[in-house]
Parts: sequence; C-alpha cells; structure tokens
Amino acid sequence: METEEQYDEIKAEFKNWFGQAVQIDDAQFEIVQRSYEQQIEEVLIGNPYPKTLSVLHSFIARLNFLKNGVTDLCESDNLYAAKVVYRSFLEHWLIATFIWTRFVKENSDEPGNDYVEFGSLDETIMYGKSVKKTAEILGIAGDDRSVWEALIEKFPQFAQYSQAHVKSKVEQFRYITMINYLRENKGPASDWVHIIISEYSELSSFVHGGAQIASQYVSVKERHEEYKGMIRFVFNMCRAFALSVVGLMTVYDEKKFIPIVQGLGQIPIVE
Repeated sequence: METEEQYDEIKAEFKNWFGQAVQIDDAQFEIVQRSYEQQIEEVLIGNPYPKTLSVLHSFIARLNFLKNGVTDLCESDNLYAAKVVYRSFLEHWLIATFIWTRFVKENSDEPGNDYVEFGSLDETIMYGKSVKKTAEILGIAGDDRSVWEALIEKFPQFAQYSQAHVKSKVEQFRYITMINYLRENKGPASDWVHIIISEYSELSSFVHGGAQIASQYVSVKERHEEYKGMIRFVFNMCRAFALSVVGLMTVYDEKKFIPIVQGLGQIPIVE
C-alpha cells in the first residue's frame, strides 16, 4: 500500500502523462473531423462499394466514442468500468479491422453486406433461444416453432438461404473466427492479435461479474499503469484505423485524401 505522498506523486505523474497523450489524440481527431468528415460523403455517393465503405466510416466514430469512454473512466480512476468499456472497444476494433481486411483482400462490397445483414443475427438467434428456454422453465405454453422458423417469419429475406449458410455467415463475426482470419490473411496486427484472446477472456470477468474481479484491484501504481496501457491502445488504434480507412479513400480521390493521410501520418503515437 502506497503512502499518501507516494499516492500524490503517482497521480501527478499520471496527470502529466495523460495531458500529453490527450494533446496527441486531439490533433488526430481534429484532422479527422475537419478534413475527412467533410470529404467522405462525396466519395460514398455512386461508389461501387457503398455498404462496406459506409460501415468502415461508421466505425471511426464508434471507436472514438468508446475511446472517450475509456479515457474518461481512467482519468477518474474507475478501473472496473474502464475495463468493461475497454472490452467493448476491443470487440469493435476487431470487427472493424476484420471488415477492412476482407475488403482489401476481396475488393467487393460483400464484407459490408455481410456485416449489415448478418452482423447482429447471432444475438437475435440467442434471444429467440432464451425466450423459448424461459417459457420451458416457467411451464408456459409457448410458440412451438423452431427458432429458425420464427426467424424466417420475422426476417423473410433469410428464407433464400440454408441454415448452414446463415450459420457460417453469423459465425464469421465471432471473435475467435475474426482473430484467426486476421492471422491467416496477414491483416493489421496479425503478429500480435492473438494476445487479445486471453485479454478478452480476462475482461469478460468485468462484463459478467466474475469472482476473480476482486484480485484486479491492484496498487495505485499498478492501477495507473493499467490505465496507461488501455489509453495507449485506444488512442493509437483509433488513429491507425482512421489512417487505414482514409488510405482506402485515396484510391477514389487522391487530391482530397492524400493530404489527410499525410497529416495523420505526422502525428506521433502515444507512448
């Protein structure tokens, strides 16, 4: 346990580091907001890949919202909530990077179409199963249709597919599947993305109220080192993902987007 003097020193050092990190992040956010957001709508109109580029564009904002949540919670010394939001950031980043890698590899609009059509279907199916299970537990006379039959009735567009096809489309968005895809196809972070597997599992304890959470409340020094680690990742990955998406846009308009790529490229990483 740190003394009060040590506690004040740790907090002061973190505050100084945090201020410098925020300045770097503000610089990249300003470029994205001022330049990229003003140009992107014109590219999406009439583009041969509208779904995928729109999805990738949306993930820039989603990641930024979660990044702000993580950093605000770290700044207020709320480790528990910070880790809950941090896990959500990891999942969003993983999905976004998976879609980006598929798009670069396939050069089609299918990655975006798959995400829009099947990306949330797994949760819908799980919800349907839970409703049936609840009815069984409570002894309520429920719907005797299968989950698949109920799904087709609610979403008739899936009737054109086999259950096996839908299952394969849905399962591609499970985190292990996406991690394996990035590793096999040399996607961004393919050399270290496997580390997320253990970290994702550890963070799940915070999301689901695991018993080992109590052991995570470490010393002030260790806790603030964890804050730095999470902040580094969310700041640097937001910048890297924005850079990767803007880089795609240079194919459609070099004049507008190359200066943005150059601006983002000049911003240092948070160390």
